[in-house]
Amino acid sequence: MKDIDYINRVKAITKCCDRVYKNSPKFGLPWLTKKYIYQTISMSLELAHNSLVREGEEGIDFAELAKADDATFYHDVWGCNRHVSREYPNDLEGGFLPRICSRVNGTRRKYNS
Repeated sequence: MKDIDYINRVKAITKCCDRVYKNSPKFGLPWLTKKYIYQTISMSLELAHNSLVREGEEGIDFAELAKADDATFYHDVWGCNRHVSREYPNDLEGGFLPRICSRVNGTRRKYNS
């Protein structure tokens, strides 16, 4: 079952990266290459998710994130990219918490930072 969860998480992260790539020119970021987005952004999202799980949170709900409005989506994507430590254990720093986290007891948790 964990393999299926991981595969679904990777698919949802890919959808998030697809959205960043598609909309980057619209937001004045045409310099973002596909390679940068799919390597760096996807890794930052995965590391942010793992950081939250290690801290006892439920983690980021990437399926919800992929469908979120632009403000929430880009807050979480760019916030994770900016605030994930580049050194092990790659925790989220600076008090950043994504707005969209996984479902807990049937309700979606949202954080504001």
